[in-house]
Amino acid sequence: MVASIKFTAAQSDKHLRITDNVANPPKVETSEDLLTGGNANSFLLVVVETFDEKTGLVKVEVSRNGKNFATHDKKMPVAHGNTYEIDDSKLPPLKKKPLSETKPEQSSA
Repeated sequence: MVASIKFTAAQSDKHLRITDNVANPPKVETSEDLLTGGNANSFLLVVVETFDEKTGLVKVEVSRNGKNFATHDKKMPVAHGNTYEIDDSKLPPLKKKPLSETKPEQSSA
């Protein structure tokens, strides 16, 4: 049996990578588009194998740029038909631009 699971981005925008830990070999799904934080209409729908016809186990990874992923949860239990909001707790902090990049250049007169 398989379960259909929906993942959304809580707080800020992010990419998600979900690995089905029950499937052999593990199956990986990655959001190609940036998921909009706090928008229920921006989601990644994943179909995962189950071990009891309803419940699966996935690894959730998060990224700001879609390339460098950090593990959010190694063994997250998921249930068919549920939606899971993935928060920013494992995302690296946003890099702030140096002050020199944010100030407009001044011309000398």
